[in-house]
Amino acid sequence: AEPWLKQHGRAVFKPNGDKAPKFLTYVAKQDDNSDLLAVMTFAEDVYPEVLQEGFILQEFKEGIEVSAGGYFNGHDFLMPLAVNFEHKSFGLKPFSGPPTGEMGSASYYTNASRLFREVTAKMTPYLRKIKYHGDFDVNTIVAAEGPYALEMTPRCGFPTVALQMNAFADEDYGYLLYETAKGTATKVTVKQPWVVGVLLTCPPFPYDDEVKDPHSYEGWPVSGPLLTNADLYPLAVQKKENKVVTSGIGLICVACGAGNAVEDAKKRAYAALEKMYTPYAYARNDISDRVLEDVPELK
Repeated sequence: AEPWLKQHGRAVFKPNGDKAPKFLTYVAKQDDNSDLLAVMTFAEDVYPEVLQEGFILQEFKEGIEVSAGGYFNGHDFLMPLAVNFEHKSFGLKPFSGPPTGEMGSASYYTNASRLFREVTAKMTPYLRKIKYHGDFDVNTIVAAEGPYALEMTPRCGFPTVALQMNAFADEDYGYLLYETAKGTATKVTVKQPWVVGVLLTCPPFPYDDEVKDPHSYEGWPVSGPLLTNADLYPLAVQKKENKVVTSGIGLICVACGAGNAVEDAKKRAYAALEKMYTPYAYARNDISDRVLEDVPELK
């Protein structure tokens, strides 16, 4: 790997398999990849079982990360489609902390997406061939010369499921999945075009704490209208003695909000989030802000 890294400039390191912690994914900041090599050495020493499953090295491309996709009924994609802006790191620039998979998302529903036409729609013949039914999107880096595919997600993503349930207009989510599986679903109905979702977390997330017993983080009180507010979607919590408490995993809920503009959706999501409290809980305060920066550049 080292000779390749020295020849190709900035790169991205992604471990394979489901044993890999999200925070091992790393985007080089140095042109000679010296920082990336340090991360790979760390991974080799501390997580040898992860590297045994292999890893991917990708050439770094300067651009905007954005995905496009929707539900596929075995024949065609259901309209409207979702254009999604993920927020994959723990904190804010310039020291954003470890990759977490996602700390929140902003999605826009539309019947016309150039990114969908140029990337995701090209998968339609193959999805028909394999008789695929379900949610499907392609995540890309849109560079000056066009989009580069990063990954495909042929499943209900996380926390995208919460955003979808919040966006769909009084539609039973289970019934939509059932109709999509049968191949009889014809459309998705959304109440407002924008939806924003924010992840509320607590220790040990985003790390696997191997020093302390994970049960140390179990049983902390989760206060707020988690089970009654329609904009709050519980994650890894549990009920004990009729009270909601943490499970020791560190994922509390996704707070969502829909709106006609991204600013309205963000305001509603954070209004729901502010009603929650758990000891040492944290969430990013800027979910959806990158949309305001990225959309003009994308256009």
